[in-house]
Amino acid sequence: MNEDKNMKPFVFQISVKPDTVGEIGLPKMPATQVQIDIAELTGDYNRYRQKKKNNAPDMAVLIISTDVPGELNKEGWLVKAGHLGENLTIANIDYGTICLG
Repeated sequence: MNEDKNMKPFVFQISVKPDTVGEIGLPKMPATQVQIDIAELTGDYNRYRQKKKNNAPDMAVLIISTDVPGELNKEGWLVKAGHLGENLTIANIDYGTICLG
């Protein structure tokens, strides 16, 4: 998960976990493509959002930067893209360009 400050941001990995009988939790697994709309990311099931948050659309997609698992790895945790429940892992994010909304 090397980041180059001169590179533009890009999707490092798309991750999903379908609703599979007998399986709960993480990690989410790599996917080659998905469709995102206001209600969901196709092929992904979020048990917490479905059961506890009444399928709240503002919780449909989780995005993190590659530096998050990178820092956890430096601390000794074996974390890869998708292990934290994120759907999109983005590389080369300039945090100064991100705003709410």
